Amino acid sequence: MKSGVIKSLYLMSIPVGSLLLAYALWPAVQSDPALARLVRHAPHVLFGAALALAWRFNQSRVFFMLLVFLVGYLFVTGWAGQAEYAVVYTAVSVLVPVNTLLFAFLKERGILTTRGKCYLAFLPAQVLVVALWWAAGEEAVQFLQTGVLNSGSMHWTPLPVLSVLLFLAAVVGLTARMVYTQSFADGCSAGALAAAALGLHFDSVLELSYFTAVAGLILLVAVLQRMYAMAYLDELTGLPGRRALREEKMKLGDSFTLALVDVDHFKQFNDRYGHAAGDEVLRFVASFLRQVSGGGKAFRYGGEEFVLVFPGRGLKDTLPHLETLREKIAGRPFVLRGKDRSKEKPPKERQPRGSNRKVTITVSVGAAEKRREHKTCADVFRAADAALYRAKKKGRNRVST
Repeated sequence: MKSGVIKSLYLMSIPVGSLLLAYALWPAVQSDPALARLVRHAPHVLFGAALALAWRFNQSRVFFMLLVFLVGYLFVTGWAGQAEYAVVYTAVSVLVPVNTLLFAFLKERGILTTRGKCYLAFLPAQVLVVALWWAAGEEAVQFLQTGVLNSGSMHWTPLPVLSVLLFLAAVVGLTARMVYTQSFADGCSAGALAAAALGLHFDSVLELSYFTAVAGLILLVAVLQRMYAMAYLDELTGLPGRRALREEKMKLGDSFTLALVDVDHFKQFNDRYGHAAGDEVLRFVASFLRQVSGGGKAFRYGGEEFVLVFPGRGLKDTLPHLETLREKIAGRPFVLRGKDRSKEKPPKERQPRGSNRKVTITVSVGAAEKRREHKTCADVFRAADAALYRAKKKGRNRVST
């Protein structure tokens, strides 16, 4: 529970920090003509870069959200000062939070898939609705504009009540989803939406450009983080993969320990219970490796093999932590999910018999440290691999050096 709260705070640190920093810097930007000119072009640059990267790496959810923000920004700034501005402003302030929340809850299906094309068509359909509103005149959206929030006789925001409620609901919904899924993208979506609400609240082209640029920057960070995850993190377990391990090895000094961790009898388990159960076992083991003590860093090497790196630690200091890890994995039963059992865990009294069979998962560990005879990281890795072979030969479920 504590680790989940800490991770949620970490995930929100970038969007919330970006918003607070942007708000603090706004007076300086506003008073500098050169910065003000740059601000007017910043949304186009940031959204262009983010859209290009999202397209290149097929990140459909963020791509569609970026389109929503950009189209809304272009509409509001394009109609600024014109008679129809109130209609466009009201429509954008309502549609932006609705669309952002909608696209945030979509699964990644690709941009040019059948569903992706339908979503792309959904955006111009809304533009058509706004155009029809514009043709009908301001009366068409007057029901959205009634009851503007006020304090005494002073209006504190030009946003309609419905828009304020939608923005609040969307930000709260995305934040709650971020806490539940631990998704950085959801946190960034909430932060970008809050930035867009600020821009619409101030209701001037310069301020709207500034806070829209902040929203674009937050979503650009979300795209870059996803690119990093695709390159460095193992999709199944969420642990850093071989590329990250290779870079970690380059940073190691003259004192470190490597440990190879192998799931015992994994092939037989896969053959008996299926690959889906095997994937669950790998995630199960990875959850323990992620929390290894002693300053260790966990990586997935491939198949059922993992690597633990202990920078600045000798073998003597590392062994107690490896033993503790091995005991924790062996001591926690792994629950096999029955074929007729849904992914949602039912109450105990309604669980079907045989659907929660427990099996014991064990690991073998081979460890080696940097020594005079092991001059390179490759030498240490080979020594750890030999130690792993000895652990298996001695009966598995043990740590060998």
